[in-house]
Amino acid sequence: MFGMDTMSDAVKGLAEVPEFQNLFLAFTNPILSVLVGALVTGIIQSSTVTKLLKAIGDFERISYHAVNVLESVEELREKGIEFSPAAREEIAVLCAATDEILTLTEAAFAGNDISLAYEVEPLEQVIDNLKTLLRNNRIARLKESSCTVETGFIWSDLIENLCNRKQYINEKTA
Repeated sequence: MFGMDTMSDAVKGLAEVPEFQNLFLAFTNPILSVLVGALVTGIIQSSTVTKLLKAIGDFERISYHAVNVLESVEELREKGIEFSPAAREEIAVLCAATDEILTLTEAAFAGNDISLAYEVEPLEQVIDNLKTLLRNNRIARLKESSCTVETGFIWSDLIENLCNRKQYINEKTA
């Protein structure tokens, strides 16, 4: 049971704290002791529920960006246009990077692994730098006329949605 395991993990460290032990030993009235225990349990569960609800919202936003990426690809197909080989390669690199962040984030979240979560931040910086480089490359291609304004808009939508997907992924590890 996820909730019970999470709650147990949350208080595991408190079992060795003398002040925490004394808090429960100080109550001679068993009813009062049960009420305090219920209050502590409620606080822990509330914190866990809040984190889980935020995670659900973040996963939902990630899925919206994934749908937007799909819509951009469908727009390319419907209009019969293609990105230049350089633009396709850039998007493939960005997709691989965001997929790596997503994989790390899912593993960190599922395993409650803080050390794994810390590995996400440096990858986010790489993607931010990559995004700047890709935009500069796109501007150069527009100046060279090796891409069109129309494909440029779709390309920008793809880049933004991939990077926004990365933003919510990174928030999950915070």
